Amino acid sequence: MQLEPQTGRNHPLLCLMAPLRYPIIGDTTQGSRQHNKLYRNEFDIERLWLSAKALGSAHPVTGEPVWIECELEPVWQALLQRFERAAGISPWGDSTPSGPAPAAL
Repeated sequence: MQLEPQTGRNHPLLCLMAPLRYPIIGDTTQGSRQHNKLYRNEFDIERLWLSAKALGSAHPVTGEPVWIECELEPVWQALLQRFERAAGISPWGDSTPSGPAPAAL
């Protein structure tokens, strides 16, 4: 799932996803104890699993869009590849999220 938060805070994402029954892995406040235990036991995940692949913002002086992308951590890549193999599809759809900065930041 790809989320596009408008701030750098993760709390709104946690509160938004839990009631939809899509808890963030490792969220001990809003998340599911069973869900976290499964990922801890099966995938050795002991932390909140949120990661930014890309960040966009307006430049503070020029106002021009600034877009920064990076590779996911190797542990993320390995987990997503494991999901791909299990499901027979890419968790990102056809490709990982990329592209120019959104017009409205």
